[in-house]
Amino acid sequence: MPDEEEYHEDNDEPTDPTIVIKHQRYATRLYVLLLIITIYIVFILNLMNPQTRAIALSNITPSLYNQLRLKHPETLSCPCTSTSISYKTFVSNTILSHPICTSIFVTEEWINALYDLYSSSYLVMDFRTSASSQFKFLAAFCSLSKTLISQALTDIDNSQLITIQLLSENEIQSEISGNIEIIQSSTPSQLIRPLDFLHVTTQSIFFISALKTNFAVYIRLTAVFASTGKFYVAPTYYSPDPNDFDEAAVQSSSCELTSSVTPAGFFSLTRADNIFPNAFIYEMWPYFSPTHKNLTISSMIDGFFGGCTPLDAVLASTFDCLYNQSCLEILVDYFPQLNSTDLAWTNPLSVSSLKNQSLKNILPKLFVEEWSTNISYSKYFMQCAPVSCAYTETDQISLFYTISLFLSIYGGLCIILRSTALFLIYVWMKLKRYSINNNNNINIGYYRTFLQHFVQWIKQLNLFKSSKNRTVNDIKQQRIVTRVYLILLGGSISILILFTSLSVQMTIITQSNPSLVTYRLLHQLYSDSLKCPCKKMSISYDMFITLSPTLHQICSSDFISESWISTMALFNDIPVYNTNLNISLDGFDSRYFKLLSSICQLANRTIDDAVRQFLIRSFVTQYVISESEFNAKLNTTFKQFKQSLINEFNLLTDMVHLFTRVDQPYINSKNAELLPVTPSDETSNQSPPELKFSFTGLIDINSTSNDCICATNPRCQSSVVLYKWALLPNGDQDLTTPYLVPVLSTTLKNTTINTDVSITSISTSTISTSQLMFETIRINGSEFCYSYSRSSFIAVGDFNSDNCADIVHYACDRKNITVVLNYNDGSFELSYIFPFNNGNHPYMIIVDDFDGDGHLDFAFTNNGTYKIGILLGDGTGNFGELKTFLNENPGQSFSFISNDFNNDGHVDIVTTYYSDDQIVLLVGVGDGTFFIESSFYNNFCSRPTSFATGDFNNDNQMDLAVTSSANYLCILLNTGNEQFDLSMMVPTETFNFAWSIITADFNNDNHLDISMVNFLNNNIAVMFGNNDGTFGTQMIYKTGILGSSRYLITGDFDNDGQLDLVINNYVGSSINILFGSQNGTFFDQITFTVGGAPLAIATGDFNNDKKLDLVVTFQKQAFLIILLNTCNFGRREFVMEEKTHLPIE
Repeated sequence: MPDEEEYHEDNDEPTDPTIVIKHQRYATRLYVLLLIITIYIVFILNLMNPQTRAIALSNITPSLYNQLRLKHPETLSCPCTSTSISYKTFVSNTILSHPICTSIFVTEEWINALYDLYSSSYLVMDFRTSASSQFKFLAAFCSLSKTLISQALTDIDNSQLITIQLLSENEIQSEISGNIEIIQSSTPSQLIRPLDFLHVTTQSIFFISALKTNFAVYIRLTAVFASTGKFYVAPTYYSPDPNDFDEAAVQSSSCELTSSVTPAGFFSLTRADNIFPNAFIYEMWPYFSPTHKNLTISSMIDGFFGGCTPLDAVLASTFDCLYNQSCLEILVDYFPQLNSTDLAWTNPLSVSSLKNQSLKNILPKLFVEEWSTNISYSKYFMQCAPVSCAYTETDQISLFYTISLFLSIYGGLCIILRSTALFLIYVWMKLKRYSINNNNNINIGYYRTFLQHFVQWIKQLNLFKSSKNRTVNDIKQQRIVTRVYLILLGGSISILILFTSLSVQMTIITQSNPSLVTYRLLHQLYSDSLKCPCKKMSISYDMFITLSPTLHQICSSDFISESWISTMALFNDIPVYNTNLNISLDGFDSRYFKLLSSICQLANRTIDDAVRQFLIRSFVTQYVISESEFNAKLNTTFKQFKQSLINEFNLLTDMVHLFTRVDQPYINSKNAELLPVTPSDETSNQSPPELKFSFTGLIDINSTSNDCICATNPRCQSSVVLYKWALLPNGDQDLTTPYLVPVLSTTLKNTTINTDVSITSISTSTISTSQLMFETIRINGSEFCYSYSRSSFIAVGDFNSDNCADIVHYACDRKNITVVLNYNDGSFELSYIFPFNNGNHPYMIIVDDFDGDGHLDFAFTNNGTYKIGILLGDGTGNFGELKTFLNENPGQSFSFISNDFNNDGHVDIVTTYYSDDQIVLLVGVGDGTFFIESSFYNNFCSRPTSFATGDFNNDNQMDLAVTSSANYLCILLNTGNEQFDLSMMVPTETFNFAWSIITADFNNDNHLDISMVNFLNNNIAVMFGNNDGTFGTQMIYKTGILGSSRYLITGDFDNDGQLDLVINNYVGSSINILFGSQNGTFFDQITFTVGGAPLAIATGDFNNDKKLDLVVTFQKQAFLIILLNTCNFGRREFVMEEKTHLPIE
């Protein structure tokens, strides 16, 4: 049988058996070495990559969960069945309140028993002066505190714990306690902030109390005023100790300078005992007390005080007397009505932990002595209801697994290592032999020969030798099989490499406890797939945010210091007598700076409190977010916080401002003058002096006359004037050299600090330079309207087909709807009057072609027996019979809008039942009649106030924008089947009670935007549309006085190609215009005074000059004013040209 080597064509191969065996031994040794190295590598790799396995357990109990959490805190996962759990299911709160709030001392019967008809006749620190008022305050504070605590408990019960995984008991305790602490700390501010502002107002604006505790109004009879007397208003002074007279202390305790208090008691001296007819001792006590022996202290009332106001007194009180029966029994001697009550008023209060604390310190606790929270973890566990828990275990190196792995690869490994060893020995021996034969000279020919030998070796390679099959054909067949094997092996490896390179495999890599640097690197590399779960989903803001508010520099200056205020107070009483001038330093005296100081202090406290509450709120996130996203969320949150804080503070100032302007309380001779009158007494022929109020105003320094009366014009202001004072030889005073204080101006009663902060940065690089002018046409109605209703509405359309803008409106008496025809020559005619019977009152009017005849009709909402009425026009200015719809529903229909909502070519109407929170679609038939196609409850925007329509998502369907008195803006997208779906719901706290809403493209991007005027927050909001049914962040523009603007329209009034905004301002008697810019932002409003109280506004070209004009209705007045636009390009200012027209009856 031939040997396989006999068929080698390589004559260079050794044939000596000794050499062949030697080569085989070398190959064996190399094979063994490679095998050992391979086994070592397998063991090392297995050691470095321990095996993990996931384990899931069911039937979870709290004890089992605690055990698993202790053993596997890092990998344990127990998903909750319910991810949102209401606090009220496992949290309970127990509150122990101060006993005074449940005592008889806050009852109406007790307060009435302390009322004294002549309370203002006692000394200011006498307890009878303010006892009833103090307990009224106390009762109100208890009631408000109870309401706030009840609301806080409701908020806690309605709060939701949002968690995906089951939390441990410690985590639940920390989470719930933290949230409850936030509510506990934020709730008192709802009482404290308004109270602080009320305190600042009464202290700084110098409201004169009827109890005469802060100022005394009295008469002094002199030789000059022998018949009528002279009226004076003087501040009250308090001594810190009624038993000890300290003149310096009394001088600094004037109610004009500070909120003074003194211990209260009962004093024997009354006004009847006063030896001075002007009762000067009353307000100056105890200046003259050493000279008056009649002044004695009958008894003191422990824990109660008298003060500049009852509010000052009650805030300082500790109510010690109410804990002492002996003290309570004293009261009956001075309040005899207590004997006629059924109250057990001699029973003292039970001991309180808040005893000896003043009400000022008790109020921030809302009279709560103890607030305990019980968190039931077992109830929480039941609500979470985890079905299973899963965790992972990591197994270290396993000998059995390693041996199994090695045996699985041993067969293939032997073939590869054997072939590799043989080949390496063959190459090595070949090189060695050739080097010897050529004297160590290896040239290029050698490599060529070596390559030929290698190819020949491959051809002769036989990996399937067999001792039984050694024939030539067997060896040939074995070599062919070897080649096929090698080809298949190489192809398989190539396919595997190709498949691996083309396929994408998901590999989860876990990085434990990454640092910030590591996270940033991973986010940079794997931003799309990186997920880093947080250990805590809720993180308090104070862990990573520091807020450092900076107030206006005036609030840190010496101008609000006590020394400056005291210095300026010295000038308050300097007499200025001049027959031609009546000069004061309003706006530059101590009162001004005292108010300014108080506002700064209040602003600082408000900000500090709000910042503290903001920082204890939590940032909630399940995964770590990127730095840019983190900053964006924080900036948005902070902007909302800042704006809400500003709005809250402005709301307080606006409320007080509105109160002082409307009620005109007497404020220490600053808004009115007390004048004596002497009415004739027919029975005795005596003339007792009486008081009358004469409204005053600011002085024009040029004419020395009142050019502004504060009672009729709330915007009275003038420059502060300091006169160079000199005494003339004739005894008069020289005030002829005025000095105008720069920057400062004075407004009567109130001085405010500008706290406006823009929500969005608005570019003002493009400035309009147009000059807008109007000339006025007045159209009189048939009668003056005496109704106090503020309702009025107006619409514009061409009703007689003459291409002139006509008017349809109703006046504030709402007795009829009137159509006024325009003859395009400056004249107008009342053409049509539709009367209303009793019980029917129109509200809103829209103009459209409801019957498709090419002539304009009008529809109106009605709050009477029917909800919508339609009058079809004939094109001549006349209208047919009334058609009514929605006659059965009792709800009120205020707002409505018309458009083709189902794309059938007919006009439809959408309206609302305000009280029922329903939105109704009336589908038009095309002949002026309608049927109800759909009516659905509008739970998301309850009590809607106004509509706007447009294609907000570019689907050729008319959508709706709805505002509501529940402070939401809702975007309802038309689904195409006469239904609407909610696309976007925006809370409108920052623009409360949006009264009117309009749609237009303000920023020229071919997308509809939204603007609305906000009645209760005196601003305009603008939101840019995204063309997908959503809108961007609102931009806020201040409009002026609280509650002054209800109606909003748009148009290009200055002919610059940009849309402008127009609103009414019925408090300011003006129409205000905000000019638009190319980027959709608006400039500061320009005011056009029209007089009266303007309400509804509409726009149209009333003289066909291609310029938009305005028509305005007024409160309680049955006439219209048309403002003809005479805009010319040039300067940007507002000019009014008066033009007289004959009234039209």
